[in-house]
Amino acid sequence: MTTVNRPPSRRKWRSLLWRIGYKLFRERMEYWRDLGWRKYIDYGRIRTWLITPIDSVFRLLEIKGLLPDPIVALETFGRQGLWKTVEYAHRCAYLEFYEIRPSHAAFARRVLPADRTKVIAADSIAAVRDGTLHRSDFNFVLIDSFPEYFGVGYCEFFDFFPHLFKRLGNYAVIVINTFMTLNPERDVDPRLLERRRDFYNLPDTHGARKLSARNVLDAHARSIPPDFTLVDLFLVPHPGETVFVVMCVRRQ
Repeated sequence: MTTVNRPPSRRKWRSLLWRIGYKLFRERMEYWRDLGWRKYIDYGRIRTWLITPIDSVFRLLEIKGLLPDPIVALETFGRQGLWKTVEYAHRCAYLEFYEIRPSHAAFARRVLPADRTKVIAADSIAAVRDGTLHRSDFNFVLIDSFPEYFGVGYCEFFDFFPHLFKRLGNYAVIVINTFMTLNPERDVDPRLLERRRDFYNLPDTHGARKLSARNVLDAHARSIPPDFTLVDLFLVPHPGETVFVVMCVRRQ
């Protein structure tokens, strides 16, 4: 019996071409994908069908009378600006935007208001620690990090502290994306668990995989240096296993 070698199906060819294209043009394809999602999200926001976590942060700050005016903002992990920054950039008098990948920073320049935004392709943690930011009177800071080890031994948002407080004005709001739960099916770097244990003052690394609201609030309250007072501290729900920690602080 003769065996016939059939050519790959069209579906397989499409899948192969898509994978090749994604590898070659990944960042451009991600930009167009996120831009498409952004249009759907903004459509819902305009019609009040949905309120995003960033919308909730600003609305709660307004209700509490705690929103800085004018807003001098620092975005630390900006990506292309389409995830969070574009939702509040129009509110800012000044926005200093950091993204370590030059290609993503270039895309951010397309979507953020050029008259008030300084887009910088650099290491934001190093800029905060070394004091190379363009200003030192920020009153709104967004830290949208992931639960991972990265860069030169950085971990989540922990390496911003205590240096960040030296770059703030007399009053400031710090918003930090915090992962309450780590995926139990995912292998986690032991160093990540150790850093989470230390920051949240937990008895062991096992507890670092799943945090309580009290763990989170107490740890952030402890992170404030003596020359600042805590004005307010609250959580804003975020899709998935994360929350926004919102800290309002005032220099003594």
